[in-house]
Amino acid sequence: MKKAVNVISILLLSCLWPLTGLAKEVFKECNACSVSERKGVATGWGTSNLTYQDVVNNTVQKVTIIDLAEREASTFNVSAKLVQLPNGYPNAIVGEAIEASTSVFVKQEMSKLDAAFVSFKDDVQSKSIPSELIPDAWQFVNCAYCENDLSDYLNAQLRYQTETLARQILTVGNLFGISTTGLPNKYKVPLESGGYVVIEAKLYNEPSELRIEVKKVVDSDNNSVPLVSTNLRNLVISLKTANSAANVNSYINVFKFYVPMRTGTVVIRDCLPGDHDPCKQ
Repeated sequence: MKKAVNVISILLLSCLWPLTGLAKEVFKECNACSVSERKGVATGWGTSNLTYQDVVNNTVQKVTIIDLAEREASTFNVSAKLVQLPNGYPNAIVGEAIEASTSVFVKQEMSKLDAAFVSFKDDVQSKSIPSELIPDAWQFVNCAYCENDLSDYLNAQLRYQTETLARQILTVGNLFGISTTGLPNKYKVPLESGGYVVIEAKLYNEPSELRIEVKKVVDSDNNSVPLVSTNLRNLVISLKTANSAANVNSYINVFKFYVPMRTGTVVIRDCLPGDHDPCKQ
């Protein structure tokens, strides 16, 4: 019986060991940051938190910067030094950070979270935007509702996946004591009518939802579609089929622009006054 208790104690200690190590480590966040930017956060922590006594004792604190947006972590040994200031000011305590190895436990948590994000990205990009929702890429020009309708559609289609990923992120956030909301990620979502939309989707908690911002729209002829009508003027686009010109005109004529009815490379022009206006044909 005593032997069994000892075995259980060893198992419990092995499970708690990573968390015990975490208690001795400081965690800060820096999303979508370079290693040098993470080092700056660690140095700033040292300047703000280490004391004169830490300088005297040569205290070295392990500080790990978590980047949830990139699913990466950088660890630094942070110490402090006294810097003499001019004109009789008292010495200042300034942090110093030297890059160190990140613990296996932290790396594993980042790896698991990265796998969850990859799975979520596959789910998002497997959803084509139906023509009933957005009939054509050129619909996005000056469209006040397209982004909102797309956001509603993806949130409805991906509710389970969004809630699952949000829970996983929240678990990691609670483990390291860092914020988890508003993480940006870009996705390429195909249009059923042809082309695709590049969106930036930020994941929020309570409630779990994606907040969508359209970053780029490309039509079936591989043209980038301006989101603002004033950017149509003199835009050079490619029309690859006989129907392409008529299709583009059906969306841009309302803004007093047109393309000639032919294939190849064309320039978007202003509509003309009078009876010879191509926008009236």
